[in-house]
Amino acid sequence: CKGKGAPCTRLMYDCCHGSCSSSKGRCG
Repeated sequence: CKGKGAPCTRLMYDCCHGSCSSSKGRCG
């Protein structure tokens, strides 16, 4: 999974913590 601030997609489990911010395109 991806860490905070890492570029991400809209996949629910793409980020280790929290979810992907669709506006910034980064993990929150």
